[in-house]
Amino acid sequence: MGLTAQQNKIIDNLRKGMKFGMYDGGKNCYFEDGKRVDYKDLWEAIRAINNLDRTHNKTIGELCPDNYLGTFPYKFRNLNWKKRVLSMFSGNN
Repeated sequence: MGLTAQQNKIIDNLRKGMKFGMYDGGKNCYFEDGKRVDYKDLWEAIRAINNLDRTHNKTIGELCPDNYLGTFPYKFRNLNWKKRVLSMFSGNN
């Protein structure tokens, strides 16, 4: 079975080094540019990059140590709000 256009886009993002994280307790996955991606599509892309089948037992953190930011209990939009506030106080606005 071939990859979808969305999965190929995820592969491109991962190869470019774009960071991503799981938000809202792991329910939603977002790249740092704000694009939400389906968890299943993310895993298909990660498996394709690493030439893995579905029986592997590696974690996202093990497979994408440079891209994966972690899993957070808050929503992604809360992260963006925090970044804006922090940049205002650091003078990077």
